[in-house]
Amino acid sequence: MTKIRMDWKNLKLELKGHAGSGPAGSDLVCCAESILSQTLIGVLEDMRMAGQAGIEWTGTAEQGYLMIDGDPARGYEAEVQHYFKFAVTGLRMLAEEYPQYIELREV
Repeated sequence: MTKIRMDWKNLKLELKGHAGSGPAGSDLVCCAESILSQTLIGVLEDMRMAGQAGIEWTGTAEQGYLMIDGDPARGYEAEVQHYFKFAVTGLRMLAEEYPQYIELREV
């Protein structure tokens, strides 16, 4: 099971564990989690290069761990929060559809 925690105050998204809905490399729930989180990283990296946000992220596929920490530049807070909302909305939809594979907690 993947345990996901979204900290809205600090704009930090953490995913721990593997969904386990299928064999490694063919797990569609894991693929969906990955594309949502990797898209968030990509958008925040683009904003970082434009001087609009900072981003720190760490992760290892083998351990099933990813942490994304967004740090908006002044004037870009709403935009960065919007991208987190987009990703978390997708993760929430997955958690509602596949509660046996994903647990999402928002604080």
